Amino acid sequence: MWADYHDLDSYRVDSAQDRRATFLAARKIIGVDRAHDRAERLLQRAGTSLLAEATSRSEHLDKRLNRVAAGLTVVAAQSFLLDMAGFLLPQASGARAARRLVAPHHRGQPVVSPS
Repeated sequence: MWADYHDLDSYRVDSAQDRRATFLAARKIIGVDRAHDRAERLLQRAGTSLLAEATSRSEHLDKRLNRVAAGLTVVAAQSFLLDMAGFLLPQASGARAARRLVAPHHRGQPVVSPS
């Protein structure tokens, strides 16, 4: 009985080894072992490419935003200078011309002064 068991067990081991050898040979022929490395390299290249593109777009957007910020700074500075000029130099701001055109109200209606 032990001999029969030993024969059956050795047959099981041999058949498992045959299947394993067939599986390993198929993996080698198909190139499954290298496929993981190839996929990893491909994903690494794709990741590098996407990172480079994202960096490029980010730099482009930063440049555009910097130009917009510079333009807004110039506009704000000019507006501030005009406000200062109007405060410090009222005759240059057109306030005198506005006072000449509109006099004090007469019965709720503005009176245009002749000048």
